[in-house]
Amino acid sequence: MENIVVCKTEDLSESDWIKYAESFNGAFGKEFQADFFRRKYASAGGGSSFHALLKPDTGAIAGACTAMPMSILDGTRKINAALLVDVFIAQKYRTNPMTLMKMYRRLAGKLKECGCAIVLAVPNAMAYPYWKNIVKMADIGDINYWVIPVRLGNILKRFKFLNPFSAILSSVALFLSKTFFAPRGDKHTRSYRFSIETDKEYLERRFPPDIYARASSDGCEYCYRICDENGVSAAYIMYFTENSRRTGRALYAALRNIMAKNPDIIIHVGKMPFRQCAMIRLPRKFEPKRLPLVFDRLSESELPENISNMAEWDFGLSNYDVR
Repeated sequence: MENIVVCKTEDLSESDWIKYAESFNGAFGKEFQADFFRRKYASAGGGSSFHALLKPDTGAIAGACTAMPMSILDGTRKINAALLVDVFIAQKYRTNPMTLMKMYRRLAGKLKECGCAIVLAVPNAMAYPYWKNIVKMADIGDINYWVIPVRLGNILKRFKFLNPFSAILSSVALFLSKTFFAPRGDKHTRSYRFSIETDKEYLERRFPPDIYARASSDGCEYCYRICDENGVSAAYIMYFTENSRRTGRALYAALRNIMAKNPDIIIHVGKMPFRQCAMIRLPRKFEPKRLPLVFDRLSESELPENISNMAEWDFGLSNYDVR
């Protein structure tokens, strides 16, 4: 019999967190520790997230659907929202295709009670049809990848002779970007209507220093994480800002620091709100995985009509870690 429990992060016991991590790792083949999830969910707005847990047996956690509260900025107006993350059901409990729907509906009901107007999600390719056709979430658009292929041979896992050439081209592109675009400041940075509210406190909670590298130079702040992706050293830029805005100067400061770490590839996921020539937009067919941004409208009266227009959105790795 299905037993779905809706709770908040602080309601989970130490034993719950251990069982949660075991179940999640079993579903995705990962090796995360329980504390990773506890800290992640506590980084949400208000210091807590909402969870719909599948508990078929006493004490067991066989699945979860988690929503992290946040605020969407629409100009000066704030819209209460939540980001759906870490959705899973253990293999042996996937016999009923509607179980996930029931879990989400219970969770969405609780979110609506608490004043949430919209739920955002970035489902993977396998889950996307379910959220689109069964849950009836609506599309906003696909999130873009921007890259610097520093060592192309390592990325392709062949043609290693290309490595010195791609490294030189990457350095030249970075120099040109610094020379022609970095000095422009923020006056050429595009503004978007919709974005997730972030501040210094949020960024410190969201990107703990034992997992992410955070640095500052020349008045710019940036954060990144270098990971091993199947033998490829990939550096993900989480954010780069100058006076709380993304600028060419801030991008250059981040790239200069990361290039010194000798990654094979540097990746930024999201919008690039200014002209630059250091990073190239990755064509869809070469993207490692599709990142569709979708939403569920919980309150018809509170949302503007063009909230489903991706051109109006600024959404990326500072909001959702694709790893």
